[in-house]
Amino acid sequence: LARIGLAVDRFELLHDQREDVRKQLVELYETTPYRTVLDSIPGVGPESHALLLGFVGDPKRYDHASCLAKLAGTAPRENSSGQAEGSHSISRRGRSRLRHVVHRIVMGFQLANRQFAAYLERLRRREKNPLAWHQAAVAAGNKYLRLVYHMCVEGRSYDPSKLEPRT
Repeated sequence: LARIGLAVDRFELLHDQREDVRKQLVELYETTPYRTVLDSIPGVGPESHALLLGFVGDPKRYDHASCLAKLAGTAPRENSSGQAEGSHSISRRGRSRLRHVVHRIVMGFQLANRQFAAYLERLRRREKNPLAWHQAAVAAGNKYLRLVYHMCVEGRSYDPSKLEPRT
């Protein structure tokens, strides 16, 4: 019983430490100039944006929006040999924890952001080259990273029309 009591005490201590770190992250995030822009995206909490900015740093220091996908290791890579072309996959050469944060954000989009949920379904249900769920999630994550980059660099709020199908 003593061991169980000590385990419960350690669990409570860890929980309190996590809450303190979460509060500090949000406080730091609220001091950034990107807070007002990023908070306009529905379905993403300030903790997730704080983690994203913590892993990425200042988005303005990157040359292109695709640099964020490369940093996460979710940029598609070519798989070819001679004249044969294989299937394309992600490189996984980036930061695995950043990939985890982006995946968590995409999972939240399915519940709380209609435009991203529709974008995911459109990728999965299209006639030409439909994607599996994980492929669509990676594509939506890359879209989210490009959107974050452009929102931070241009200082514009979230525009749901950016996720509409092209005609």
